[in-house]
Amino acid sequence: MMDPDWSDHARKLRELLKNDDVANFRDWDIIRQTCHITGPAKWMNAERKALLENGWDIDKLTHTEVHQYYHAMMMEKLMGIEELGAGQDDNFVEIGGGYGVLASALASPSRANYTIIDIPEMLEIQRYNLGPLAEDGMVTLITYPSDAVVDSHTLVIALWSLSELDEIGRKEFLRVFDAAGAWFVAYQKQWQDIDNVAWFEENLGGERLKIEHPAGNYYGWENQHI
Repeated sequence: MMDPDWSDHARKLRELLKNDDVANFRDWDIIRQTCHITGPAKWMNAERKALLENGWDIDKLTHTEVHQYYHAMMMEKLMGIEELGAGQDDNFVEIGGGYGVLASALASPSRANYTIIDIPEMLEIQRYNLGPLAEDGMVTLITYPSDAVVDSHTLVIALWSLSELDEIGRKEFLRVFDAAGAWFVAYQKQWQDIDNVAWFEENLGGERLKIEHPAGNYYGWENQHI
């Protein structure tokens, strides 16, 4: 079940998609609020510094790309993965894909398979922004968790997405995590009346680490096969 906040987001997105050109999506307030195109300077500076210190080329990256690449770097470090998406058998399933920044970084013809599970309105934006990656099937866009192809080579990613669903909605995705070889999540300590720290510990387990920036958030992960 969709959280009331995201039901409202979906309604606003439907109106924008109907009345404006999807090419303007980066200028929409709802996208700027939910996809971190802008953020406090201290977050951005800390993330840029960390990426540079670890040898990432960030000269041409936007704020949103820096934010997403930072989380990709943390996935590699915390999960002991040398290079995300380097293997042809690698399979990614991302729950809530923003406008496709991680997918565009990790999916390519000779590398990993990539699937995004999201609401239809966000899928329309992703389809536009990903262009040939979506058109040629390198990124698969779906709405229902039951349609995701998940196996022991799959890494499931959920960055502040699963944690913003109500408990009924979250349960629909647990099968995806159970079938995967690895998973990586990020979540805020509290979402409305849900204690996320307790919920993720009880339902997923795995490792957990406090995120330095923004404070009050956590990474969670488990890696069995990737």
